[in-house]
Amino acid sequence: RCEQVAKVLHGILRVNAETRDLGTLIPKIRDLLGAVMDTTNFCVALYDPDTETYRFPFFADQNETSDPVKAYALPNSLPDYVRRTGEPALVDEDLRAKLIDRSEAEIVGPVSCQWMGAPLVTNKGIIGVVALQSYDDPALYSAEDLELLQTAVDTIAIAVERRRAEEALRKSQENLSLIFDTVGAALFQLQVEGENSYRFASVNKRFLKVTGLREDQVVCKMVEEVIPEPARELVLGKYAQAIREHSTVRWGGSPPTPPGR
Repeated sequence: RCEQVAKVLHGILRVNAETRDLGTLIPKIRDLLGAVMDTTNFCVALYDPDTETYRFPFFADQNETSDPVKAYALPNSLPDYVRRTGEPALVDEDLRAKLIDRSEAEIVGPVSCQWMGAPLVTNKGIIGVVALQSYDDPALYSAEDLELLQTAVDTIAIAVERRRAEEALRKSQENLSLIFDTVGAALFQLQVEGENSYRFASVNKRFLKVTGLREDQVVCKMVEEVIPEPARELVLGKYAQAIREHSTVRWGGSPPTPPGR
């Protein structure tokens, strides 16, 4: 088994490095774990603290189905118990009865004879739970299985945070793009190519309207291909000053760019 576990862990590291999409990564990790434990009933539950609900980006179960888009309120469920405690848990019928007696958990959904779950822990806190369960074998999972599950879950947690960071960056870029295109001033971004050498990386709609130029006449063009003399010498000096001083540089007037140039 030690050799099998080592192979599984190596495989998890490999697929995490190769796979960016969470919807593809989770099934691959499930398949890898399936070499050393039963993953027939396997789910990933992500917690939303704002609504106190869970969503299931992956859900495989013999007796239940789940909508990956729908949010589920699961107070006092076993996944919620693991999220609250922050500790992995191997729950048999006796432990479940004790948790219910102590009002720490309650029965939610079909009753399994053994349940195993581990928290998705990130530097921002616990963001969810990964769980497996058995409906017919009360001794299907062991403490070693729980330990391996937690290792796999750590990889899933990293992937979830990576996806969320990428999504936040995408939305931020979309918002900046919207502002860039709707602001009343003519704006452009320059890429520094070398000393006193600049290329237009992007321009907003107002810039095109003011200059009368098309986007293909500006974007990817060098400054000297777009801005004529004598204005070119002035703006190149100002760009160099801004870079040299690491500060905003302002000057009066608007260097002319002939419409349609």
